[in-house]
Amino acid sequence: MSKVIGIICTLIGTLVSVYTYFLIRNSNVMLPYNPTDPTAHASNYGLSLPMIVGLALCTIGITFLLVAKEDNSEMRP
Repeated sequence: MSKVIGIICTLIGTLVSVYTYFLIRNSNVMLPYNPTDPTAHASNYGLSLPMIVGLALCTIGITFLLVAKEDNSEMRP
């Protein structure tokens, strides 16, 4: 069961991280919509926490996948 949890955490973390990455790339952080304004930070738009949560979920999922050991003795003849 721990490998399943690892796969789910890895997939959700990857999707959240990629989605947040594209939001950051399309915000005022990277694109100067108004050149007179100084560049902003991702934390100004609330994009730091989702990126941290996504990367943490992905890391936790990969750790579960690498560390988990499951008994498959019932599958052997």
